[in-house]
Amino acid sequence: MNNDRTDKKFSVVKSQKNPKAFSNHNNNNYGDQQLWIKIDLREIRFHPSGDIIKKFQCRQVELLFKYTSHELAINLIEDREINEIRIHLNQVIGFRIIQNKYIEIGFQKDFNRAYFIHLKNNQNSNAVRMTQKDPTNGCMKDVTKITFTPCEKVHPMTIFMFEIGIKKWAPRLTESKDNNDEIQINEDLIIEDGPSSPSEPPSYTSEYFITCNFLTFTRAIRVSAEITFADLLKEINKRLECEIHSFNYRENNDGEMITVENDGDWNIAKMRFRKQKTSCFEVCAMKI
Repeated sequence: MNNDRTDKKFSVVKSQKNPKAFSNHNNNNYGDQQLWIKIDLREIRFHPSGDIIKKFQCRQVELLFKYTSHELAINLIEDREINEIRIHLNQVIGFRIIQNKYIEIGFQKDFNRAYFIHLKNNQNSNAVRMTQKDPTNGCMKDVTKITFTPCEKVHPMTIFMFEIGIKKWAPRLTESKDNNDEIQINEDLIIEDGPSSPSEPPSYTSEYFITCNFLTFTRAIRVSAEITFADLLKEINKRLECEIHSFNYRENNDGEMITVENDGDWNIAKMRFRKQKTSCFEVCAMKI
């Protein structure tokens, strides 16, 4: 029978085998919001035990993917403490999105993990320390798979961008499988503006969702589909904190990189996007 562990206190369990394998433990989750993507959670289900951690309000449990350190973080927030479970992607053996909503992650047997506590002081900054306490009250013991249920307010595009990040840094986890529940990333995703009849042409998105890459940085931006080349460069430069004058984009996973250097190139790119029903694509900024 499932064991619902809603809002239970913490208990001491054995810590991970090799804490030095993780990123600097003084690195907190909230120091730079451009370095991660976050999903607010309503429920975490642990397998094979069936234990559950459930919250009835958002901003109490979170799942993060940290771009720079290639780590997953599960945060349980209690008053002025943020209790973090940090897991490197090399400990993950499976990843899938179920029904466009639920996130399922599989782990190696006895996978490495580290526990941290972020203590907020009066200046609203975080002091971070490593601990041996498991904030799940033992739910992590012998776990092989975890299913995460996002809060109702979480936009499907946030889940999509989370999957984009996993795909980029661990493509082995998102290779196509014969599974009807698994939703693979599709670069020509269409976001409907409204219902349309079969006799009408599809209503394509009025926005582009762009994954921007520059050196070791990855950022996500959302812009109007009518944006000009100059304004798009401003958005990319602002998001990546750089100064570039052109960029490359990839039309699909296997396609070649195409250079955009001026308004003419960008107008051609937008024509391609409309023809191919593309609303999400990847950009690589070119340093000059």
